[in-house]
Amino acid sequence: MNLKSNHLLIVAFIAGIVCLAVFGRTLSCDFVNYEDPEYVINNPFIRNFDKDFWYSAFFTVPLNFWVPLLWISFAVDYHFWGLNPLGYHLTNIVLHAVNAGIMVFIADRIYRNSLIRIEGVSRSRYLYPALLLLAALLFGIHPARVESVAWVTERKDLLNGIFTLAAIYFYLRYRDKKEASLPRGAILREYAASLLLFFLSLTAKPSSIFIPLALLVMDWYPLGRLRNNGLWRLVAEKIPYLVLATPVIAASVIGRALQGGYNSLAAIPFSVRLVAAGNSILEYFNLMLFPLGILPYYHLPRPVPILYIYKAAIAWFLLLLLVCIGRRKVPWLVAIVLSFVVTIFPALHFFADGYQVILAPRYSYLASILPVIIVAALIVNGYQKISAWQRHAGTVVVGIVGALLVFYSITTYRLIGDWKDSGAMWAKVITHRPFEKAYFFRGEFLASQGNYLDAINDYTTCITLSAGLVGPRIYNVYAFRGETLMKAGYYEDALDDFNTAISLHPHPLYYYYRGTILKKLGRAMEADEDFRRAGDASGKLNWIE
Repeated sequence: MNLKSNHLLIVAFIAGIVCLAVFGRTLSCDFVNYEDPEYVINNPFIRNFDKDFWYSAFFTVPLNFWVPLLWISFAVDYHFWGLNPLGYHLTNIVLHAVNAGIMVFIADRIYRNSLIRIEGVSRSRYLYPALLLLAALLFGIHPARVESVAWVTERKDLLNGIFTLAAIYFYLRYRDKKEASLPRGAILREYAASLLLFFLSLTAKPSSIFIPLALLVMDWYPLGRLRNNGLWRLVAEKIPYLVLATPVIAASVIGRALQGGYNSLAAIPFSVRLVAAGNSILEYFNLMLFPLGILPYYHLPRPVPILYIYKAAIAWFLLLLLVCIGRRKVPWLVAIVLSFVVTIFPALHFFADGYQVILAPRYSYLASILPVIIVAALIVNGYQKISAWQRHAGTVVVGIVGALLVFYSITTYRLIGDWKDSGAMWAKVITHRPFEKAYFFRGEFLASQGNYLDAINDYTTCITLSAGLVGPRIYNVYAFRGETLMKAGYYEDALDDFNTAISLHPHPLYYYYRGTILKKLGRAMEADEDFRRAGDASGKLNWIE
């Protein structure tokens, strides 16, 4: 089952090229108005590599999490591309192609010495490379990858993915050298490299926080290390990872809390979080098995529908039953489920932050690593058994797998179209799973295109649907609708909207806009008073928390 390193490089290169081809359509995509403005378009500190940039990147938490590596990445893109979205998308697809290539090396390390046994490898010079390529492509071109690659802001996933995958690869090298009883120095070098790469992954996005637990699952199956090492020794191996992660996570959590990002238990009780998390687990597995009709955004309805309660109960019961009963009979299935759940756990609803989603395909990026490697082995073993029974039946299996990969490619290509621009993105969401703020985002896009009347209609729908809800911060919607009414020439209606916005949240920028409207209406004294209240506030209207 061993391939020479140059042969592995060839397989990895093929996997990367396929990913580049499938995701090439993203090069024609624009930025979208969900987080891209905050992270890139309107982000002043990525525009110069000066001391203020380095200070902000490493010593502040400007948005959500402590992610200095992400800011460096965006600053490099801005240096070369300015605000041309093509360059940012090119970087994204190259990073993803590299990740698919690293998957080849991880799969090779796992297959060559683990409980997974691939039958008939020695009888075919092409079977093992095909197995490695299959594992990489099941990961790389799955439709669930679209959100991570086509959305510029989710560069976080791709950068985190490179370092997480590299950390796993060096962990496997450490395992191999330790099992071979090589010199201690050689073993520690691999372990130290894995630790360093894991730490770097967290500086791009903290989503890899539970990768040490996924490594523990991998130790059990398919690596089979429990038999010779014992559980507590393997747990002790993972403690340095968690120690390294602690300050990074603390900085991110404290920074996000100071920004008021986390929902209180009063806003979202633990019972709701438990139900939402259980429902999401089922949704994620459904997404991975049947990647049909994937949307750019899945909003969690409030109140939570009664169906979610039943689905959550089923999810938690099946998970417990599988762990208790299946660990000896179907260890590969338990490993798939456990590794997926523990890796995706930070994205579930226990740490509710702002607007909540049922699921987000991007969160399956790291969670898919071990499952696709196991599934690829199951497919190839099934092919071998069927071929031994009936030769032509093996050809049918190859055809089915080929058709699956073609289906993935076509579906992925089509889904990229949903990220063409903000209009396409939110139109897709509104068509299939509408919620109030989706109309706001589409209205914002329509207004930017000069389509004021349709934008006003979307803002109005957002306000209507938001009645009685905690979010969105409705004064923002009144302000944006007021601005659009002003641009459309409906000054009296615009004035009413800014009166409402100011009554709900008297922000200086709102006084500036109301003063501008009053001036257009010829009410100069009132306008001057609003300009005085506005102070230095002026310019583009932004969402205000």
